[in-house]
Amino acid sequence: MAYVITEPCIGTKDKSCVDVCPVDCIHGKDDDKMLFIDPEVCIDCGACVSACPVEAIYADADLPDKWKNYIEINADYFKKVLRSKRRARREPRDALMQRVTADELMDDPRVDPAELARNFDDIERANRWFGGVAPVLREVFARPAEWLLDVGCGSGDIPRALLAEARRRGRRLEIVCLDRSETVLDIARQRSHGDAALRFTRGDGASLPFPDASFDIVTCNLALHHFEPEEAIAVLREMRRVARVTPLVCDLSRSPLAHAASRLYVALFATSPLTRHDGPLSVQRAYTPAEAEDLARSAGWNLPSAVPQPFFRMMMHDGL
Repeated sequence: MAYVITEPCIGTKDKSCVDVCPVDCIHGKDDDKMLFIDPEVCIDCGACVSACPVEAIYADADLPDKWKNYIEINADYFKKVLRSKRRARREPRDALMQRVTADELMDDPRVDPAELARNFDDIERANRWFGGVAPVLREVFARPAEWLLDVGCGSGDIPRALLAEARRRGRRLEIVCLDRSETVLDIARQRSHGDAALRFTRGDGASLPFPDASFDIVTCNLALHHFEPEEAIAVLREMRRVARVTPLVCDLSRSPLAHAASRLYVALFATSPLTRHDGPLSVQRAYTPAEAEDLARSAGWNLPSAVPQPFFRMMMHDGL
């Protein structure tokens, strides 16, 4: 058994519990919205319970049902701390590849629609082969979600995969696909074959035309790297605003090895000159997990966690 800090701590962060803890298992940085108990260090003494002025601390076995998720939230916080330490050890290597600012050909409003469609064929193939679909399916279906928004939907391959999986599981799911390019939306509509569970709307991810908490989950797949930091923060802020459960970001993770792998992929499999230009550049424009978490914190996410995935990807969700 371990003790768990729950929702009443948010915004309070009274540190009386820290003062009485005999094993230093309660932590939280200045910019965190609450404190957390490390379940691997907690010795179940219970000293913190009576010290807490807002009754936020419970034994894990006694948690009210509405706060059961705080068991995972407390544990995830310390997993993230461990990942940060590991990343710090990698900094000298990662510093060899700084993020670049450059335009991808697919973002040019004058791009030929037929060439853009071939580019999306290459992207969809890479998503199927190299982990662009599976992490999103896993994260979405681990949560209660019936109404989903996909920001920067591209050709719509991820929304289509989500609907196929929902039907296989017998779960209800409807998805709104948003993109700022009408050309992109036309391609996505054509590939949806009139599926009534998919809706398409043109809009700006940095200013979503929806009320607060109007979707269960908001996803952004292979799109965050298209935004420079200031705009990326605006997009992440809007995703957090309209997501009732959590926003989810799946994107490339920048590293020299990822860049080399992307160059190999486009050399062997790309059918479009857009892909041959944009593929390696996408990796150079991508954020690292630590950078993505910093952007999300700046956007008001409560406890962003960006976890590395196979094939040089990352998946980020909000822990609160």
